[in-house]
Amino acid sequence: MNYFFIRKNSSIRYHIGKLSVGWAFLFRGYDNEEGLTLKSFQDWEIFLSDDNITVFTEADEAIKTTTLLNKISQSRTEKRQAVEDNDNKRWCDPEGFVFDRDYFC
Repeated sequence: MNYFFIRKNSSIRYHIGKLSVGWAFLFRGYDNEEGLTLKSFQDWEIFLSDDNITVFTEADEAIKTTTLLNKISQSRTEKRQAVEDNDNKRWCDPEGFVFDRDYFC
């Protein structure tokens, strides 16, 4: 399942990441792209706590930020993704979550 967010008074949707059964959450990382710098789970936690952010699923169903963050935290016990980084677009944050700089689904 892919997750996205939009900002209040905007229709632009941004990719947060993907949660697949048996895998830890794979984050979409932003490194000063589109005005965003989100390079760790902690960055995302802080950013998504903003009341001007709405989180929703790929099926366009709204989801509480706390619900998504709990799902992400629970996924830590699952397998980790292999970080094959032949083009310098993937990294792990200090908590071991994998980030990808490219859009994926």
